[in-house]
Parts: sequence; C-alpha cells; structure tokens
Amino acid sequence: MKFSAIYIQAIYLILTMSAPLAYGNEDLQLDAYLWKNRPLVLFSPSRDAPGYGVILDSLAANQHQIMERDMVVIEVFDSDRVRINGIYSRRLNAATLLDRFNAQKGRLTSILIGKDGGHKRRQTAHLNLIEIFA
Repeated sequence: MKFSAIYIQAIYLILTMSAPLAYGNEDLQLDAYLWKNRPLVLFSPSRDAPGYGVILDSLAANQHQIMERDMVVIEVFDSDRVRINGIYSRRLNAATLLDRFNAQKGRLTSILIGKDGGHKRRQTAHLNLIEIFA
C-alpha cells in the first residue's frame, strides 16, 4: 500500500512539473537565456516581408557587436515558424511569443530582452541598432 501511494505522488509531481513545458509556458520559453544572453526578438509576417531584408542585412553587418553583447536573434513569423540565430526551432512557440510581447501579426516589431529577462526596447517597422546597442 505504501509503495502505491509513493508511486502516485511521484507520478503527480512529474506531471505537474512538466505540464508548463508541454503547453509552451511563455515564462519557460525564454528562461534558457536568463543571465546568459540578450534575446532580440523580431516579429515579421515572413522572411520576404518588405523591410525585413534590410533588418537582416543590418544584423549581418553588425554580427561582431551582436556577439560581443551576447545577443541571440529570435525570429518569429506569422506562419508560426521560429528561428533562433538563423536556425528553425520547435523549442519556442510563435503564438505564445506573439501573445507575451503583445505583438501583432503582419507587423514588423523588434523587442530587446535584457539578461535579467526584462523588456528593454521595443521598435516597430524598423530596427535601429544604435538604440539597441546603447
């Protein structure tokens, strides 16, 4: 009888601890970057959206400064696809990120998150790296 009660408690703990991961809890989505990186979250309708190529070119031209500041570039597209430093990922949920940062589908938006997890800068329709790097 004792064994089954302990077994049930263990199952309950495992399920309750893993539930936020299974449902894409927005707090856990960016926890991997806390105190290590400054995520720059870019929301765009698609990679081909007007103005998005200019943003990517600007980031590529400033790659050294991005690395120097421990930044991670997270691209969130309206198609629910997410890229982390140029690589498509299923670890982050696009809908959850859109909701968390109150970003609108169909609109270019960039948000800089600090190493402490706090929201530092928000820009729409363009990316001003001078402000981002300040």
